[in-house]
Amino acid sequence: MKTSDFDYELPEELIAQTPVEPRDHSRLMVVHRATGEREDKHFYDIIDYLNPNDALVINETKVIPARLLGEKEDTGVPVEVLLLRRKNQTDWEALVRPGRRLKPGTTCVFGGGLLKCEILESVPEIGGRIVRFHYEGVFEELLDRLGEMPLPPYIKEKLDDPERYQTVYSKTPGSAAGQRQRRRADGGSALHAGAARTHPRQGCDHRAGDTARRAGDVPPGSGGRC
Repeated sequence: MKTSDFDYELPEELIAQTPVEPRDHSRLMVVHRATGEREDKHFYDIIDYLNPNDALVINETKVIPARLLGEKEDTGVPVEVLLLRRKNQTDWEALVRPGRRLKPGTTCVFGGGLLKCEILESVPEIGGRIVRFHYEGVFEELLDRLGEMPLPPYIKEKLDDPERYQTVYSKTPGSAAGQRQRRRADGGSALHAGAARTHPRQGCDHRAGDTARRAGDVPPGSGGRC
């Protein structure tokens, strides 16, 4: 089974470019498993489908401004670094552009030198890199100042208010893409979106392990209830 088996046509005019107001008026599709019947509802109708002892899973991950636009330190060539997963205080797994020019040993600068990153090694399975940041101060504050919200390729319009990229449940920083779903467990777990949301890969075979990884946290006891 490949991810391409689930491809379908979605007219561009049906892709929402901005979130609906008020938020609970977003669409909700209800699928009745017993009959296969589908209903078009709104999110505020969800209470009609919850029963005692149901486990409602809500994703509390918070999107970070993970896209950094800068330049190569030696040549000034424009570069893009998309942060995917933090490995420690200074090192991240990331996607980079232009990939052919950003080889291990290359240094990129952002914000006129406020933030620098060194390419440490390649990560062939995702076509990415391990990068190490050099900076003074607090990394998260620099990222808020210099980074951009990473949008999926089908979203063309940017929002003036960065908080509108977040769900109302968001509290755990870490996702590299805005969350469409609201999946999280009672007690607070977080599923962080990564490369597949901002840089979709075509034809991946999930049995071969070449689909994008996601990091997450599920509190003790929550997993068993689901």
